Amino acid sequence: MLSPDGSRIFFVQEDRKDPYDWGMMVPVIGGIPQRLRMPFSEGEVGRLKWVPDGKSFLYSKYDNGVANIWSAPICGNKPPRRITNFQSDRISAFDVSPDNRLVISRSERLRDVVFIKNVK
Repeated sequence: MLSPDGSRIFFVQEDRKDPYDWGMMVPVIGGIPQRLRMPFSEGEVGRLKWVPDGKSFLYSKYDNGVANIWSAPICGNKPPRRITNFQSDRISAFDVSPDNRLVISRSERLRDVVFIKNVK
């Protein structure tokens, strides 16, 4: 994932033993990747986005089938904080605009599908 200012790339590290040690950052111009101990485990993340200032990530997290958006600083000096307080449904997609407005697409989980042919 390219940072908002285009200077860094965030990517997921393979082969890790610690569930919080999964983030890596490398400058676009090259260099040695920097390990990031994330303030949340990779298993908690539904989707992940940079915030426009490049200092934090927004991510969707599911608890008991309900998704909310959380914010976590990249430097890890503060704990994540919940941004939304939804009580039901999932988050299909979300994004944040350059002026920090959050757009969220929410939906219910579809469990049963019926296909009917030759309806007259």
